[in-house]
Amino acid sequence: MKKNNKTEKKGGIDLKTAGKAGLVAAVAVMAGVAIAKALKKRSDKTSVDKLVAKLKSL
Repeated sequence: MKKNNKTEKKGGIDLKTAGKAGLVAAVAVMAGVAIAKALKKRSDKTSVDKLVAKLKSL
């Protein structure tokens, strides 16, 4: 059996690129939840604008 040390694959998916994509997706989901919570708590637009500015800086 050969060992492939260059890329780890699980089910034909490259885990390195999948990890990066998963991280980006997780950040996006967390950001969406944070915005939704901010909208529920306060209806003022400044807090939402601050969150959006933080997201754009990432």
